[in-house]
Amino acid sequence: MRRLRRPAVLVLAAALLLLSARPVAADDGATRAATTADAALAVFSGTAALAIADPRTGTAYERDAERIFPAASLYKLAVLVEVYRRATAGELSLDDTTITIAHGDLGDGGDETDSGSTLSLREAVERMITVSDNSCARALLRLLDIHRVNATAAALGLRDTVINTDLPAEERTADFNTTSVRDMERLFVGLQNGAVISPAASAEMLAVLGRQQINDRLPTGLPAGTRIAHKTGNLEGVAHDVGVIATLSGPLVVIVLTMDYAEYGDVVALTHAVANAAYNFPLARFAASFAPERISVIAPARPYSVTVRVTNTSTFAWDATYLLGAHWRDAAGTYLRWDDGRAPLPALRPGDSADVTLVGDAPSTSDPIGILELDVVHEGVAWAGTPVRLAVTIADRR
Repeated sequence: MRRLRRPAVLVLAAALLLLSARPVAADDGATRAATTADAALAVFSGTAALAIADPRTGTAYERDAERIFPAASLYKLAVLVEVYRRATAGELSLDDTTITIAHGDLGDGGDETDSGSTLSLREAVERMITVSDNSCARALLRLLDIHRVNATAAALGLRDTVINTDLPAEERTADFNTTSVRDMERLFVGLQNGAVISPAASAEMLAVLGRQQINDRLPTGLPAGTRIAHKTGNLEGVAHDVGVIATLSGPLVVIVLTMDYAEYGDVVALTHAVANAAYNFPLARFAASFAPERISVIAPARPYSVTVRVTNTSTFAWDATYLLGAHWRDAAGTYLRWDDGRAPLPALRPGDSADVTLVGDAPSTSDPIGILELDVVHEGVAWAGTPVRLAVTIADRR
C-alpha cells in the first residue's frame, strides 16, 4: 500500500481536548481489557490500531492511535457533523432543505439511492450513516462544500481526518481520505460528552449512529440488546468500526481501525474480542452522589455557602486532588458562570461520605431563579459528570 503522507497541522478546538488518563492499578479492568485486546491484536493478520476510552475519565487503552488509515466510510462522520453544525447555526434545515441525487453521485456500488431522488437532509443523513449510502454522502458533500466540511473537522481537533478525494491535487494530504484512532476517539468522546456543536446536536447525532444497520463487527462481541452508536467503514483491504458502547459500568468509546488483513474474518474476530473485553472488564467509573441542603434565597453578587453530603460512588478512592466544585446556570440551563470556586474533600474510599461546605459568590443577574450545579472534579483531569442541580431564588433580602 502507498505510504500515507501526514496531514498538515490543523487548528485544535479546546472543547474537545482529550482528558488525561487516570493511572490504572495493575489488577483493574483496564489492565484486563488491555491484556485481552493485545492478545487478539497479536494474532491479527493485518495492521490495526485500537482504543478503549471512558468519556468521563480519559483513555484507558490505546495502540497505534496516531497511525494514519484510509478513512473509508468514516469520512461520512465529518459530513454528519457539518450538517448538524449548519443546521444548528440556522443555515440549513434538516427537514426543509433538500438534496437531489445526481447521476455523478453514483459510482462504486454499495448502498446507493437512485439518481433523481429528492430527500430532506434528515433523510439523507439517516441513509448515509445507517446503511452507509454513498450517493447520499456525495450529494451532501456537494451541498456543504468539501472545504467547509474539512474546516469543521479541523476546528474540532480532528487533525488526521481529511476528505481528499474531491480536493484539487495541490490541496490533498494523501491520495485518499484519511483518519486515525486518535481522531475517532476525540470525536466520539466529544459526542458522548455533548461537546460536538451542542449537547442537543451531539445527542441527535448519537441517536442516528445508534440506528446503524451494519452490525457485523463490534456488536458481535456484545450481549444481545446492548446499545451501541457506531459507524463502520470498508474499502478493499480496509475495515473499521468505531462507536460508543453502553456497558454496565457506563459508556465506553471503542475504536478498531484495520487494513492489509488476510481475510475479512480476521477483522470480525478482532473487533469481537475488543468489544467483548471493553464490555466485560469495567473501567474505573468516576461518579459522586449528593444530599444537599436547601438554599432558600441568595442575594445577587453576594457571598453564599452551601453544605452538602458528598458520597464517593466511583470504583476507586479519591485523594486530595478531588474537590467539590460549583457552576451557575440560569433557569433555561445556560451557564451564567462556569466556575464558582472549589472546596477540599477528605480522602474518600468508594461508598464513603463527608459533609463539605463550599463558599462562593452568587451571580449578578436579574433572573429570579438560578441553578447552582455542584459536582466533584479531579483537578486537571475531569469532572465526575454526575452533578446535583439546586434551584435557588436570587433576590435582595430586605
